[in-house]
Amino acid sequence: MIRKWLIFSRQRAHPPTTRPHVIAVFLPTASHMTESQFLQEFEALAHRMAIPISREDLMGGSGGLCSLRGVKRIILDYRLDVPTQVDILARAFSGLPLDDIFLKPSLRVRIENAANSPL
Repeated sequence: MIRKWLIFSRQRAHPPTTRPHVIAVFLPTASHMTESQFLQEFEALAHRMAIPISREDLMGGSGGLCSLRGVKRIILDYRLDVPTQVDILARAFSGLPLDDIFLKPSLRVRIENAANSPL
């Protein structure tokens, strides 16, 4: 488990013999969840947003977000491994408005990283 810590140090002017105060702040990263946990979180998010996820035989295609008869849905190839499914789901949710929806910080970071990464 990798965690990033940001350390702030603050010096006091008086008295000069005291040690500086140190404040540690945990910065959330996408690495403290397993790929299976990410998959569960993405499936729960899709359920909350009423976007069905189906796994179909796409004959070598990977899948993604689509609109079928005016209804958004996510279709994944059933043969994909979990990390690939998570990447596709992150890319699919990166194109949706998520500002008003509560997300775990690591999930939001994963979606933002997918939005900024090339295909």
